[in-house]
Amino acid sequence: MKNSAIKEFFKKYKLELIAFVLIFAVFSPSLRYGFQMDWDDTAYVCKNPYLLFTWENIVRCFTSGTIGLLTPLTTFSLMLDRLIWQTQEIAFGYRLTNILLHAGGALFLLNIIKRLGVRPWLAFCCALFWAIQPQRLESVVWIAERKDVLSGFFALFSFFIFMKAPGNWKNITGAVLLFVLSLLAKPSAIGLPLIACVYLCYINPQKFNWKYILYGICGMGAVVFLLCHFLNIFPSFIPMPRLLSVVLHNGLFYTVNGILPIETSPCYPFVDWSDIWMVPVGLLLLILLLVFGRKAQMSWKSLGLFFLAFLLVFSALFAPFTGAFIFNPTDYADRYAYFPNLAVWVFLGYFLERIYRNYDRIVPYLKLAGSALGIYMIGMTLWNMQMWKDSLTLVRWGIYSHEYPNDKFLMIHAKYGFIEQDPEILRETMEFLKKKHELSDLPRDDARNKQGRKCTIDALDLAIEIFYTKYFRITGKQLEAAAHAAKATQKYDYFVSSNKQVLLLERDLYEQAFKHLLLQFFMDNNDENRLRHLESWAGKTTTRYGEILPDYNFTALLKFYKNDYQGAISDWKKILETNKNAPDILENIRRAEQKLKEQN
Repeated sequence: MKNSAIKEFFKKYKLELIAFVLIFAVFSPSLRYGFQMDWDDTAYVCKNPYLLFTWENIVRCFTSGTIGLLTPLTTFSLMLDRLIWQTQEIAFGYRLTNILLHAGGALFLLNIIKRLGVRPWLAFCCALFWAIQPQRLESVVWIAERKDVLSGFFALFSFFIFMKAPGNWKNITGAVLLFVLSLLAKPSAIGLPLIACVYLCYINPQKFNWKYILYGICGMGAVVFLLCHFLNIFPSFIPMPRLLSVVLHNGLFYTVNGILPIETSPCYPFVDWSDIWMVPVGLLLLILLLVFGRKAQMSWKSLGLFFLAFLLVFSALFAPFTGAFIFNPTDYADRYAYFPNLAVWVFLGYFLERIYRNYDRIVPYLKLAGSALGIYMIGMTLWNMQMWKDSLTLVRWGIYSHEYPNDKFLMIHAKYGFIEQDPEILRETMEFLKKKHELSDLPRDDARNKQGRKCTIDALDLAIEIFYTKYFRITGKQLEAAAHAAKATQKYDYFVSSNKQVLLLERDLYEQAFKHLLLQFFMDNNDENRLRHLESWAGKTTTRYGEILPDYNFTALLKFYKNDYQGAISDWKKILETNKNAPDILENIRRAEQKLKEQN
């Protein structure tokens, strides 16, 4: 009896089990990877002091956001991971949860497509293609993007429950609760009310009324209004005509590139239409759909309603990710395709089912094309997954694959230049920044960002000369060392005279290394005047928003070098008061205490 029940279970859910295993297998290599230490993984997990399961931390995750966004359910899920795996240093358990949530969402998608009348194997293929394509990497492999997979899981679960009995109040209540959970994970699925109304029109074509669509739009608008009010987010739009260019590009990127994933863009580039291939390919796909639709005996009215329904559903899922809002310093990203791409594969599955029923001569060719596409997707996903193995690999890929890399990528590149004491890495970063600084109409730029870029270019130029000075001193080439030391002092004078306010891009990544480099240089040269000047400004730091804060790390270091060990300990302890996980601070305090004992 027991064996019979097990056999019946495997027979009933064979496709779901195969899909789950395949999705897990494709993403399983990422289980070996660590955290992205230069990115959001640090704030969300590695150095997050609020992941311990306490009542205060539970309340906090529902009242305080992470990196400017309130995602309480995502934080709560990370707290559960911390409870289960008892670590914030090993990424395996957190990655496993991401993969399981993504695979679970894909199973709901498979059943949603089946409920639209699509035969099981075709629904299986469409759900699998959505799940394993390389645009999913950023959402699944990046731990901080738990937001996407968790929100997607609950959104798909919500719609699946709604589809089972859209007139049953128990189902509607369950769907609404799951929808709220999706929004608490990340406010991405704001368009579900409109999609639900489109579905009601689909299952009751004889009762079709435009009022349903209007109700859906109003429902979506109400959700957006409440979220903006609750999260205190009121983003403005980027200016015309660039707005139209960005929205058109991103619509193509999340549809055409979502079907035929030729490019991945995890490094937040600006829209420059270097991927113009999407336009002719998109037109070709549209023509093929129209031709085969007519071959499958679909009337022009049916085709029109099909494309209208697709536009409504896609727009509902695409709305938060159009790139039209000045909210993030980027136009588009792979992870923003997570929701819009759902509409693409659902409607493609529905359309192919109509072709299969009425134009079966094309089916062998579709199966051949699907097999080739599946193999290609798996290959592309596994190939691109390698760039996510660590922060350095991802950054180097981002730097060398775009003409104007994102500032954050450039500054992480500079950070590694400071760590490796390699002036050529700093020079490379500086040249990229100069190219961007020369552009008068750099997208999403402002006066403060320009000021920061100019200051950072001058800082890197100065650091390069100091590193060359150190190199030639070590190699015994004193004349060359003296020449570069003279250039370094000149460039320091220029740096402080031309930058009335020291405002460095992504300062958290390398500001301490830069200041420490200057401190050592002036101490090695016995340059008391510039050392005093350095002390006058380096003891504070300016944030991106113009807030001036004390830099206790630098003042502690300065006191340490002046043998004021008690003062150094006091400043380092001030850092621990606000950041219990500040790197190296405890070790610095231990060294200072040891020096204090020796001094006494």
